[in-house]
Amino acid sequence: MTKLMPNELQLTPLLAPFIPTGGEPHVRDLALRIRVFTEAFNAWESLHLHLSPASLAFKTDITRTLRAADLTPRQLREAIRNYDAFRAYINGFARRLFPYLVDWSSDLMTLHASFYQGGRGIVFTAGDAQVPFLMTSIPSLRSLGCGLPIEVMFLGDADLSSQSRSILEALDGVITRDMSHMIDDTDWALRGWAAKPFAILLSSFREAIFIDADALSFVNLEILFTDEQYLGTGALFFKDRNTMPGSKRSWLTEILPQPVSHLVEENRMWTGESTHMQDSGVVVVDKWKHFLPLLLTTRLNGPDRDGDEEKGKKGVYQMVFGDKETFWLSWELTGNHDYAFYDGEAGTMGILSKTPELPQQSSVSTNEQEPLAKGLSTLSKDPASTLAIESSVASRRQKLLNRRNTPCICSQQLVHFDRAGQPLWFNGWLATQKLDDETEVEFRDFEYYAREMKGRRRRGERDPYSVHPRNVVCMQTTQTFAFTDEEQATLKMMRDFAKVAIAKRDGLE
Repeated sequence: MTKLMPNELQLTPLLAPFIPTGGEPHVRDLALRIRVFTEAFNAWESLHLHLSPASLAFKTDITRTLRAADLTPRQLREAIRNYDAFRAYINGFARRLFPYLVDWSSDLMTLHASFYQGGRGIVFTAGDAQVPFLMTSIPSLRSLGCGLPIEVMFLGDADLSSQSRSILEALDGVITRDMSHMIDDTDWALRGWAAKPFAILLSSFREAIFIDADALSFVNLEILFTDEQYLGTGALFFKDRNTMPGSKRSWLTEILPQPVSHLVEENRMWTGESTHMQDSGVVVVDKWKHFLPLLLTTRLNGPDRDGDEEKGKKGVYQMVFGDKETFWLSWELTGNHDYAFYDGEAGTMGILSKTPELPQQSSVSTNEQEPLAKGLSTLSKDPASTLAIESSVASRRQKLLNRRNTPCICSQQLVHFDRAGQPLWFNGWLATQKLDDETEVEFRDFEYYAREMKGRRRRGERDPYSVHPRNVVCMQTTQTFAFTDEEQATLKMMRDFAKVAIAKRDGLE
């Protein structure tokens, strides 16, 4: 352990305040520091924690152990001094990296140890507005056979009222827990999407399935704990829609220590397939195994989340969209490559339209449409060239017409499929619009679903998605599938629970 104790020259930059401007240099600095901390933290725990499959024991009397060892007086004095110095180093390093947890847990080792025998459970975050979602998703999970305990994490009474907590805790196996007592966000405010990794970390479970409040499943999601990819890594993520092509390779190169892992080289943001990789609507993680990457995820969604233009600070959410990419990024920044993206496909569900209107934000690029608008006379005056151009323009025009008549499904829902291509879970709930207290709820009909093509999308291959107002996404596809009777029965069960939830909400107002 003493070999990991930095000298004074090394210690100063490790414990120094972070640069106030944030941005890519700060994230890279975090990556370098967290890797040093990981090695030291693992050594510290190996000295104090004694593990067996069934139990964990703390060894707190290190000084007495040293006194009982066969050491000379000089060796004993040196050993105790080294232990005290390393203890000050590891605790000071932890406070620099994760100061917002100091008041809740006496030290990170104690927090980590509390998970060892924590078992498995389901984690949600919710405020008052999300109660109808949970009044749908939790009974649906129970009806599908899920018997795991459930913790609903929230941020004080203003987030989830005592009345809402009573409603949720009347459901089987549900406990609500206030995270505002556990986090010191004095200089920043924890809210919204950013609460997800905190909820996972601060839940009592060792192995947690986090589920977005508006996510619903066709199966008992307990099966994810026995999934081959989860068992092999202890961290299972899901892919977002493969849309919006664009490369973030240069950005990833700026923030990640070299060399990057093979997982990064396969990531869509590296290959240029998409500027989006992860959908964080469901996250499955063994917190004992992946404690430090999860801690870093909380930091990226905590004090490093927001920028400040007046102070010239660039926040994480100015570099990625919300919380969703911060999970796998934190694993990579920590140098931990034990994670997997579920190898099923994503897609959509809804009503099939044969002749959809092209959206205002069409996936048809400007470059494709320009030749149609310019006119042949401006492109070439040579007859042979003109003939070739006419043929090319006619071909492009026909492609555009074909796309206008390609079957299309439009909805807010993003569906994830199992490896056999069957619907697994989806987010976006069941309504045709964002749920609020003023709009009458209209439930969407779901008759068909469509899956993305397997494998990597080739460069230049068109994006099947187009984005519309009100979070509606349309997917054009030549292959659609009708929901089975069993799947329709599951959807009806969800709608029935949702109608009861909305009626209960409206009756309380």
